[in-house]
Amino acid sequence: MKLHNSYNDKHGANNKAALFILSGHKSNLGEVLCINNEVTEALGYEKNELIGRNISLIMPPSIGHKHTEIVLKYFSTARRIKASDVMVLPLHKQGYILVCSLIHRVLPNLQQGVQIIGFLRKISDFSEQFPAIDKNISPEDVAVLLTDDSLMLQAFNIKACRLFGVNPAQANLRKYVNAEEKINMKELIPQLIDEPFMTRVKVECQAEVWLNMGVIKNHVDVEMETMVQTQDDESLPHTPKVATDNDRMNRTCDRLDCRSANDGLIKGALSLLDLQYGKYGSANAEVSLKLIAIVVDHTTEKFTKTNDADNTFKCFKK
Repeated sequence: MKLHNSYNDKHGANNKAALFILSGHKSNLGEVLCINNEVTEALGYEKNELIGRNISLIMPPSIGHKHTEIVLKYFSTARRIKASDVMVLPLHKQGYILVCSLIHRVLPNLQQGVQIIGFLRKISDFSEQFPAIDKNISPEDVAVLLTDDSLMLQAFNIKACRLFGVNPAQANLRKYVNAEEKINMKELIPQLIDEPFMTRVKVECQAEVWLNMGVIKNHVDVEMETMVQTQDDESLPHTPKVATDNDRMNRTCDRLDCRSANDGLIKGALSLLDLQYGKYGSANAEVSLKLIAIVVDHTTEKFTKTNDADNTFKCFKK
């Protein structure tokens, strides 16, 4: 995915970029050998927390678990492809994602064999990736959510944290992104229950939606409470209970009465982007994900709805 026409425009001397140097040797492929100060500023890590660790540490698990395979495929099929910018989603130490562009080079090294040099920088304009988003809207005002192909929420950015009332410093989001149980986006955006609406979203990649404001915060809070109870009561099973879709949807409908300031519905514009990592030439992608960007209409009032959930969203089904 091409993001910029010029390497120097984005990663030149006047543009500060986070620099990674990784091992390309099979025995320690992806090990971080060196980073600059911009990495610690952008991602919240100290140098000694990353150097000597695998670069997958700063990736959502759905990507990080496949990163070695992606790099090996690149070495075998695409090393002669000209370096270009790709969208990547590094994890901050606190557990939220950043939307960045990455350009990398593979270079020989007399002592280390092969090294991979990567330049990472936050994307300053989402309009190229998400055409529905006005270029004058700052990325800091866009809530970004990463899901798998079945719309299970994998991770989200700092704007989404603020929008849904989650404090990353307190919630320990890394426990969520590493957990097996995830939030279904149908919980967060109940309109997605409607199949025609979902079909239209997939085709048009954008739609007006209503966000259920309390879902993420409540899920993270419940997750934290469950972990505390498990530690305090040895008789409780250590395997978390997996909620069914019906359980989740019942919780969603229960929250439609807007019991608190953060538990209402608020209007937003949704844009959808398909991401594929490890797709080189005719080879299939190693990881397929979806990136959802939401710009909230702050002029829309959060409002109380009746118990008739069908009437709640009838005006949005087209």
